[in-house]
Amino acid sequence: MLTLTANLELNFPDIADVPSRIEAAKTAGLDEVDIWTTSDKDLPAIKSALDATGTRLVSILAEPRMDIVWPNADLEKFLSGLERSIEDARFLECPFVIVDSGLGFPGQIRRTQLDRLAEIYAIAVDRVRGSGITILLESVNTRVDHPGLLLDRNADCMEIIRTVNDPSLRWLFDAYHSFSEGEDYAKEFAAGADLVEYVHLADAPGRKEPGTGVVDWSVWLDVIEKNGYSGSIGLEFTPTTDFSSSVAYFRSLVEARNLALQA
Repeated sequence: MLTLTANLELNFPDIADVPSRIEAAKTAGLDEVDIWTTSDKDLPAIKSALDATGTRLVSILAEPRMDIVWPNADLEKFLSGLERSIEDARFLECPFVIVDSGLGFPGQIRRTQLDRLAEIYAIAVDRVRGSGITILLESVNTRVDHPGLLLDRNADCMEIIRTVNDPSLRWLFDAYHSFSEGEDYAKEFAAGADLVEYVHLADAPGRKEPGTGVVDWSVWLDVIEKNGYSGSIGLEFTPTTDFSSSVAYFRSLVEARNLALQA
């Protein structure tokens, strides 16, 4: 069954602290949440809030965010930071840590940089092997939000994951970034369905809740279900109204599908 995951960094802009956002997500009827960074947060307080509400933390970001393919990049800094993020994830009983590529290096052939990225992630999965945590690789759009980032195409994401060929490196498919990058999302998702471990969404343009942009979310749900996805859906959007109201439309689509599966 499909489940909805609140993003605690974006969904509750008027609530100051993370434990209170966890409680707000639970009050809104969601049992799963995401956060981004952990190095700047009170992890024991977050763990207490997760335990008290019976809420599951789905993902965090690997830190530091850095340009790992650049010449003379401090790879040990990246790997050590990833190990710390993995330990944070284990403490919070969180299954996924999300990584990215950093900026591409100007003037260097893209193919060379992508090959280097695959080498780096092969080293990374070896360093965290046996942790029980899955690393998720995500491509993000460069047209609107992340100019200059190297990994902006889902096809490259898939190629790197298949090159590394390790079950601890999997794919995070972000619908908003795919839409914003102008991809044929149905084609991309189908091509990598065997690699998908998690999905994120926001409507486009604008990165607001489903129903505020041009995306047909019923068709999008058809695509992911047709290709065998039945996991968590991360709600990585900034709401235009209170969270419960902002998610009501998309929640109704998901609940109708879950009910049909149970019938």
